[in-house]
Amino acid sequence: GYILVEGDIANPLVLSAIGQMRENMNSHDENDPNQISRTPTGEVELIALDQIVTFIQAAMFANLVPFEESGWDRNLEDGGIGCQTTNVSHPIRGTINIPITEDRDCLNFIYGFILTKGVPAAGGYPALPVTIISEYIHTDDEIDIEKPWLTTSGEMPKYTKMSMRFGLSNPEQFALIEPALKQLQRDMLPFQNLSLNPIHERSSIERGFDDEEYPITWAIQTGDPVIRFVAANSMQDEMQETLLLGLVFCMFTIWWGFRNNLSLKNSFDIIKKDWIIFSVKSLSSAFLVGFIVYILVGIKEAFFIGILTIILSITWGFVAFAIAIMTTAPIFLVIIWLYAMIEIAGYGLNMVTVSIAAISLGVGIDYVIHIIERYKEEREKGLDEQTALKVVGGASGLALFGSAASDIAGFAVINQSEMGFFSTFGLFCAIMIGLSLIASMIITPAVLGLFYKKIENLKI
Repeated sequence: GYILVEGDIANPLVLSAIGQMRENMNSHDENDPNQISRTPTGEVELIALDQIVTFIQAAMFANLVPFEESGWDRNLEDGGIGCQTTNVSHPIRGTINIPITEDRDCLNFIYGFILTKGVPAAGGYPALPVTIISEYIHTDDEIDIEKPWLTTSGEMPKYTKMSMRFGLSNPEQFALIEPALKQLQRDMLPFQNLSLNPIHERSSIERGFDDEEYPITWAIQTGDPVIRFVAANSMQDEMQETLLLGLVFCMFTIWWGFRNNLSLKNSFDIIKKDWIIFSVKSLSSAFLVGFIVYILVGIKEAFFIGILTIILSITWGFVAFAIAIMTTAPIFLVIIWLYAMIEIAGYGLNMVTVSIAAISLGVGIDYVIHIIERYKEEREKGLDEQTALKVVGGASGLALFGSAASDIAGFAVINQSEMGFFSTFGLFCAIMIGLSLIASMIITPAVLGLFYKKIENLKI
């Protein structure tokens, strides 16, 4: 991943903030997220501009010639560019002057040099070409190759962007990446302290040059792992919302499927005889459905659905509404069970697991509808509750068990794939089918035995 920073990058406070951030990232204990990759020494793997500056100082200590070719004067204390230096002992030359990182003029020289010449090889370390350096610092100005602390027009260049690279382990495990990125955001506090506005809100780069104390205008986490997480997390949230909304639409569809055959006139005649009870039931139904829609969508849609529920209570009846609730409730339980098993297994919510929960709505509801419709038919034949349930279990139950067993076997084969995506998909699809079978063969008959007779006594 990357951390992209905008502002006055040549301000020495920015370089200091990188070091402070690195210290923050290295200060966590075993209870904190540990997804940022580390070097063999145990330090976090954060590749940033401060390391490049250190390499340049080491290269100057080893060989001043490349820097003298770019305007550095070893005989002057300021290097001939007005830069503050520190005097360092040298085994051959006695002492040499090395630019310090707390001085803007020194940083201007260093940044201009690395963007035109790269980092020379020194101390056994290979040279870093300009193509690599340009990944970490950027300016829109054209640097003077012979005087890299200036632009070709003789002005001080403005370094407006820099990036820092970090590694993320197990980037496909979004449940682990999310807390790691939140922790990284807290570690970026040194950059927030250098900004007048929240660093995740982008503002004009020029603001960073107006105040020496606040050079940062924007700093965000990005890169392929972060982009994948943000996109998948957004889609995951949308899918979760549409999942519950799908339950509502399934309920309306089933309500229509089990609607009564009464004419509108007959329905009104029944309502007139007991309008108080009807009003209470219709308003309760409208509130229940409207509240769910309000949470998922908004107040206007909730009001519309609430009014629609009252109207449909007259035309389709409460019997069908109650059956629709009985049909969707077991599948809602399946979704809850599935989410619980995903959490217990340590997978967390991601695109795969959330999509399987959505699939369970379409697959599981078929099982439940089959049981309820068969039970309804047996009751219409005159069988009592217990006998009707036995008939359903002996006939439909066997068919559903065979169907579920074959589906589970098929998904179990997919689970053997070496590709993590397919393996996870196969595993939880098999679990989802098993849970749907339990909901249809155990939960649904229990609900039918408890409530169906009361539903039959409803007049509309």
